[in-house]
Amino acid sequence: MKFIGKIFKIFFIIIGIIIFLALCLVGKIDRTPLAEKEEYQEMMEVLDTVNFPTPINDTILKAGWGKVNITPNFPVKLAGYGPRGPHTNVHDSLYSRAIVFQNTHTKLAIVSVDLIMFPPVVKEKLIRELDGFGYTPEMILFSATHTHNGFGCWENSLGGQLILGGFEDQVVDHMVSKVIASIKLAESNLERAETAFFKVDGKKYVANRLDGENGKVDPWIRNVAIRKEGGATALFTTFAAHATVLNQKIWDLSRDYPGALVDSLEKTRELDFALFSAGNVGSHRLHGFSGVDYDRIAKSAKTLHHIIMKDINKASFSKNALLSGKRIDLILPPSQLRIEQDYKIRDWAFSGIMGELTGDISICQIGDHLIMGMPCDFSGELLQNAQLDSLAALKGKNLITTSFNGEYIGYITDDCHYETVAKEEVRAMNWVGPYMGEYFANVVEKIISKL
Repeated sequence: MKFIGKIFKIFFIIIGIIIFLALCLVGKIDRTPLAEKEEYQEMMEVLDTVNFPTPINDTILKAGWGKVNITPNFPVKLAGYGPRGPHTNVHDSLYSRAIVFQNTHTKLAIVSVDLIMFPPVVKEKLIRELDGFGYTPEMILFSATHTHNGFGCWENSLGGQLILGGFEDQVVDHMVSKVIASIKLAESNLERAETAFFKVDGKKYVANRLDGENGKVDPWIRNVAIRKEGGATALFTTFAAHATVLNQKIWDLSRDYPGALVDSLEKTRELDFALFSAGNVGSHRLHGFSGVDYDRIAKSAKTLHHIIMKDINKASFSKNALLSGKRIDLILPPSQLRIEQDYKIRDWAFSGIMGELTGDISICQIGDHLIMGMPCDFSGELLQNAQLDSLAALKGKNLITTSFNGEYIGYITDDCHYETVAKEEVRAMNWVGPYMGEYFANVVEKIISKL
């Protein structure tokens, strides 16, 4: 009997420990209406009082561009689809691409890297380093192509190391030096330039991953063409389709379809350089192309190239030399990583694994072009539902929103999916909880209204 009593005692102690841990680690989803959330109210108050840079009339705009190979010459694990690697082959080299704009008052850089996102640790180091080259944090827009066959080992949180293959200082230092080299290369060929915005309807080639029948898509391939006085021309282009064409069983380093697209664009007589940034990729996927892997990549690049180049000659160029930048730090509620319909991992546990949830919106104005970098997989559904393009147009601005600006807070998708869709990007990858789609749409709308 004493033995049985000890077994029961141990059993109840174990059960007690499990219950205690569950109470400590698991909490209920906070469904407080957005308008009543303290963080949202404070964010709106900040935006009411924030001062945006006063536009300075300028008559001289210069632009330059450059790309630097960032493919590591040492084995590095892949980042995308979970832990993989190290890479077994280099199918096509990865790059840091930069476009630099300069007027008589300031300069601004746009950078895109062939990785799943722009690494936060790399961004932190670059901001310090680039200050010595005359770039304030507000005047740099970081972005990524979002290829799922780039390399990892650049995130130092516990969760980031588990997902992205660990952390290596060597990789971070490698990235910092290569990004700086691409910006310096762009600065080395600055020349008087003019810019033009045009957008191309790519609706046939993008689909909604969350609701294929009724979900909206952001159909536009948005572009800024930059033409130098000597005739050389570059293209900054964005699209909402995820760069996930390659099967996760392929361990090659590759830029996926964005790499094939920019390579194709750079081979035309009309263009000398192209830079791709992931657009509003949350809930969006590539659609309408047959084949698999590299065959499908080639077909998609050929088609997207064709529809872009078909409309580039319709673009109207302007010598508007306005350059300005601003970063808006987001005031976010505690994290809500959902583990079941009504339950989440508590914020202290999430923060201990993934780091504190922080993010900002990068805002750059180049002439009449308004570019916003988001700290997330930002969904094009939000852009469409809130008609943010039209709001910007009323202000005389051509709006372009990109994802992965060097911060990451998960997926920001339309709130209508939160209670009804069980897919990964709404469950496992929504780290901020319900109503945050409306939060982001309202923040962007408020920013536009202040310009």
